[in-house]
Amino acid sequence: MHKIIVVDYPVVAIGLSYVLGQQMDRQVIATSSDPCDLVQPHDLVLIELFLPEAQCGLRLARQLQHSQPILIPIVWTSHDIPLYIWASLEYRGAGFLSKSMSISTLVKWLEHATLHSTAWPGNLMGLAREWSEEAARLRALSKDLWILWYLLLLGDSNAEIGAQLCWSQRTIERRLTQLYVLLGVQSRSEAVTLAWKWNLIHAYQSGLAWSSVILDMFPAEYAGLGTKEFGV
Repeated sequence: MHKIIVVDYPVVAIGLSYVLGQQMDRQVIATSSDPCDLVQPHDLVLIELFLPEAQCGLRLARQLQHSQPILIPIVWTSHDIPLYIWASLEYRGAGFLSKSMSISTLVKWLEHATLHSTAWPGNLMGLAREWSEEAARLRALSKDLWILWYLLLLGDSNAEIGAQLCWSQRTIERRLTQLYVLLGVQSRSEAVTLAWKWNLIHAYQSGLAWSSVILDMFPAEYAGLGTKEFGV
């Protein structure tokens, strides 16, 4: 009988593994770190999307799938929004489940995954497909535009942006226009609002940072510069 490994914050992982162990006829193990030393072929790994220390659960799922193709990594999260579902689908993940579902429904999908190696509720697949147009907008952004967008999120003025990037006022205005067109917005405030609406940004004690999903899905040399070069 293949086991289930729950990868999440310690309290959640331990609590859920206990509950699942009572509901399912299989061994359930809790961990908050990379489970590579625990997994065996055909095991099911339930992975929180946002792990401790800003780790991306999608990246971990992909790494596990590459190292052991017959493993079943399922991403689950309370952030079941179109962007993250789309990203999981793009990764060809084995499944994506919402933490809002009941334990009985979760058990049903985990049992389904152990039999069919997949757990993709139809409504989530629909949300992922609906987000493809927004994803195309993000993929069209250049390195400079990712940085510019991040500085807008920090509230920097045109003068402050020009000083940091060594851009003239004309260059700033031209790049802002490019950013607005690609994002489908009309103003600075709309660009800022859009980043929060799409859940691209997370607020930490140290400041704002792009979501780990964004840093993982889009070129690091573009999206990653926002957090690395400007002190977050």
